[in-house]
Amino acid sequence: MIFIDTQLWIYAQKEPDPGRFPTKIEYKRILGFHEKADAFLQQQVKRSVIAMTHHQLAEIYHNLAFQGQRVDIDFCAQYCTTLLKSRFMKWFPINEAHLQESLRLSTQSRIHVWDYLCVLPIIQNVDILYTCDNHLQHETFTSFQRPIQNPLGEWMAI
Repeated sequence: MIFIDTQLWIYAQKEPDPGRFPTKIEYKRILGFHEKADAFLQQQVKRSVIAMTHHQLAEIYHNLAFQGQRVDIDFCAQYCTTLLKSRFMKWFPINEAHLQESLRLSTQSRIHVWDYLCVLPIIQNVDILYTCDNHLQHETFTSFQRPIQNPLGEWMAI
């Protein structure tokens, strides 16, 4: 079972608009992220079981529908509904212990609580974490002793 971080789902669904970038170089860079994330996700959906919390699904919906270059809200709702019903997904609840530990680790590390709420409920059940978020290179995440890989090849501050 694997974890795929929110930003990879976002890059896979949001094809960049060339008019939103100051240079062709920056557009091509972001287009490359889209293409890599899309290909990666398609590959993983075919061969892996993907662990996710409902919190992360809400993050995906919010990012697609309401942040940056927005995706049609009806598409976002249908996409999330499809993920909810997909056989390649395994859903994990967030309990009070996860919330308390997420708050503690966020306070200690100064990393968003949201990152911990995505990872803590699933960490004992996954073999690998896929992300491009440089926060997940922090010792609080590496201490979980799961490999962390970046399929995009560039770490980002998210």
